[in-house]
Amino acid sequence: MGNPRALRYACAVAAIAGLTGCNPPARQSETAELRNRVSALEARVAALETKNIELQSRADAAHAMAKAGLGDVDSLRETVNSNADIANRNTLAEMTRRGACGTRPEPIYASDGSGRQVGVHNKVIPCTLEDLKP
Repeated sequence: MGNPRALRYACAVAAIAGLTGCNPPARQSETAELRNRVSALEARVAALETKNIELQSRADAAHAMAKAGLGDVDSLRETVNSNADIANRNTLAEMTRRGACGTRPEPIYASDGSGRQVGVHNKVIPCTLEDLKP
């Protein structure tokens, strides 16, 4: 806003400059009028400064509330993501258990150490996150 003292001086200088050619009663009347206007302007400046302080206080309070709200949002986001991760892992375990992602043949060797293949076992392929994507 401006410095009230500077405003008062500027008005006073303008008044003095404008009144130098007037007669004394007119100068006194105009000087009084200018003083009243300066006083009114100073009162208006004070009122605006008070309003500015009030608005700044409200803005600070709103900022604090918004910041607290963002903390709540972050906490909620973490909870939702954690729950989704748990649900995905449970789904993957269930899909793997029932063989939804397929099997691959795996040879079965003789236990006598001869290295000869005695059969084939279908090993379940573990499901991954890629398997959950549509």
